[in-house]
Amino acid sequence: MRNSRKRIVVSWLFVVTALTLAGCAPTWSSEPVENQVKLPGTWTAVSESYYGDLPSDGKLPSVTLHADGSADVTNLPMGTLGKRDTYICFKPSSETYTGRATWSAKKTGLMEIKHRLTTVIWANIGVVGDSDWRGLRIAACGTGPMAVMAGPR
Repeated sequence: MRNSRKRIVVSWLFVVTALTLAGCAPTWSSEPVENQVKLPGTWTAVSESYYGDLPSDGKLPSVTLHADGSADVTNLPMGTLGKRDTYICFKPSSETYTGRATWSAKKTGLMEIKHRLTTVIWANIGVVGDSDWRGLRIAACGTGPMAVMAGPR
């Protein structure tokens, strides 16, 4: 039993090392957004994951983050803060916003974008709780799916 467990651990370490050397390992990190991606950077909703009708101009929501904490947003749903299970989310209003906003992010993978109202965005979270800021999800409260936003590489 002990030798079997040891072989599994050694095999797992070998696979992780090989993937890392090959550049295939996930890039999860506790680093802030600006240390993982070059800013300004733009994230756009992936059409296959977008719920509901597209805005009247047909443009998917997008967010461009700037290093100074400002953001340019297009058709971003916004609302008031709420909770989804035990996680922070936002309750979308009936309108979307296009224009200037501000952003802040926490190491926990939570980003808030604010203008008059708020949008909450979640980073992809790794197995050990680290954040990958390249893939984001618009975190609307409720039980429906969350739109995925693809970002800079």
